[in-house]
Amino acid sequence: RAALAAAGGRPHVLIVDQLEELFAVGESQRRTFLTELARLRTPQTVVLAALRADFYDAALHEPALLPLLREGPYVLGPMTTDEVRRAIREPAKRAGATVEDGLVELLLADLAPGSPTGFAYDAGALPLLSHALHATWERARRNQLTVADYRAVGGLRGAVRQSAEQLYAELRPHEREQARRLLLRLVRTRSGGPPTRQRIATAELDDPEGVLDRFIAARLLTASTDGVSITHEALLAAWPRLAGWLERDQAGVVLHHQLTDAANAWEAAGHDASLLLRGQRLEAIRGWVAAADNESDLNALERRFLDASRAALANERRAAHRRTRRTRQLLAAVAALAAAAIVLAVVAMHARQVAYTARNEALSRQVAIEAQTLSGTDPALAMQLAVAAYRIAPTTQATGTLLDASAGELPTRLLGPIGPSTLAVSQNGGVLAVAYATSDTVRLYGLAGTVPRLLATVTAGSPPASTFAVAMNARGSLLAAGGSDHQVRIWSLASVTHPRLLAVMRAGAGTVYGLSFSPGGSGLAAANSDGTVAR
Repeated sequence: RAALAAAGGRPHVLIVDQLEELFAVGESQRRTFLTELARLRTPQTVVLAALRADFYDAALHEPALLPLLREGPYVLGPMTTDEVRRAIREPAKRAGATVEDGLVELLLADLAPGSPTGFAYDAGALPLLSHALHATWERARRNQLTVADYRAVGGLRGAVRQSAEQLYAELRPHEREQARRLLLRLVRTRSGGPPTRQRIATAELDDPEGVLDRFIAARLLTASTDGVSITHEALLAAWPRLAGWLERDQAGVVLHHQLTDAANAWEAAGHDASLLLRGQRLEAIRGWVAAADNESDLNALERRFLDASRAALANERRAAHRRTRRTRQLLAAVAALAAAAIVLAVVAMHARQVAYTARNEALSRQVAIEAQTLSGTDPALAMQLAVAAYRIAPTTQATGTLLDASAGELPTRLLGPIGPSTLAVSQNGGVLAVAYATSDTVRLYGLAGTVPRLLATVTAGSPPASTFAVAMNARGSLLAAGGSDHQVRIWSLASVTHPRLLAVMRAGAGTVYGLSFSPGGSGLAAANSDGTVAR
C-alpha cells in the first residue's frame, strides 16, 4: 500500500501470481483477499493475474473476479520448443555458465517426446524442469550443466522424487510420521479436481522435531512471513510416496481440511458457539479422528475446537433428554384429560347421531311424498326423487315409493342441440326421426328395445341451413325433411342404418315448416313460411 501511495496517482501494475491458490483457502480468507483486490483496483491500476486453466471455471463462479475476466483474458499457452531452449540456455548464460551439447535436446525429449502439437511439454511440466535444472546446477562442476549431472539427479521427474525420497530416508521413524502429517496438511484436495498445494500459517504446524526446517532447507517447502507451502506442485505427482498417502486417505484429507477451516473460522469469530461442528459433519470427523489414532494429526487449535464441538453435542443431548422427560410427563397429563374428553365426545356423538338419524328420516319421508305427487306428471323426476329419498334414509315410506316408481315404464330422455325439435314416428313405432331447428341434420333412432338406439344421421340441408320439418310415410320406408334452404329431401329407409337420398325438391320461396305424406304414401305436402303449400 505504501508503494501505491508513493506512486502519486501515476498508473501502476498490480501483479497477482498463482491466483488459483485462492480456491485452496477457506471462505473467510478468500473474502478478505477479494475485498482487498477490489479496493486496490482503480482506474490508475492495471491488474495482471495469472490463473491456471483448470481453475478458470471456478473463477467464473466468483462474482468478484468477473470484472477481471470480462476485460479479456490473455491465454498463455505452453511454450514452444525454441522458447524452452532459450529458457534453459539464457539463465545459464547470464550466470556465466554453459550448457553441455545434448542436454537441451534430452530435456525436450523428456518433457514431451514426439509431441505432434508443436508445444514442448505437457501442462504442469515446467516446475519439474525448474527443479531438475536446479538440482543439476547444484551438482555441476566448472560452471557447466552436463548430461551426466542431469542423469545423476534422476532426470526430469526423478529430480523431485530423488530429493524428497533422499530426505525422507534420512528421517527417523517418528520424524517420518511427522513429515506425513505436515505434507498432507499442505495439500488441498477438491471434489472432481487434482490436489493442489496450499499455504498454511506456521502457527498451525506443530513441529517439535524440526522436520519442517529440513524440508525447507531441501527447497521442497517454501517458508515466508505468512506461512509455509510446497515449493513445486510437481512434488504432488512426482513423489510416489506422497501420492500414495493422498490416495490411501483421500477422504480423511478432505475431512481434515474441513476441520481446519472450521476451527480457524471459530477462532476468528471469538469462539462463536454457532460455528461448532454438528450433525453429520461432526460424526464424520469424529469417526475419522477415532480411526487409526488420527487425533495425533490435529494441531492444538483443532483439538480445542473438536473438544468444544463434542462438549456442545453432549450438552445438547442432555438438554434433549430433559426435554423428553418433561414431554413424557406432559403427555401423561394430556392423556388423562384426553380420556375424559373422549368419554364426553362419545356421549355427544351418540346424541348427535340420534338427532342426525331422526332428521334424515323426516327428510326422506318428505322427499318420498314429493315423488309420489310427481309420479303422474313427471315419472322420470319422480323416480329420481324416490332414489334420493331411499339414499337419505331407507324408511318404509321411501322403500315403498321406490318400488312403485320402478314398477312402471321409465321415460327416456334424448339429448340434442339447444332449440326446437320436430319428431316423426313410423306407423309401426319402430323408428323415430328427430329434426333439430339449430342444425341441418336428422337423427334416426330405433325404438325396438327399452332404450332408443341411434341408427343413422342424415344431412337435411346445405349448411348453415336449419331443419324445421320432418315426416315419414305410413310404411316407414320414406323419410322427408325440409328447412331454411327452401328445399325438401327424400330418403329411402329400405336400410334404416344406411338411408339413401332419393330426391331433392324445391318447395317454394319460403322456409319449410311442415311436411306430411299422403295416407297411401304417394304424395307429399310441404307448408312454407310464405303461406303456400307445395305438393
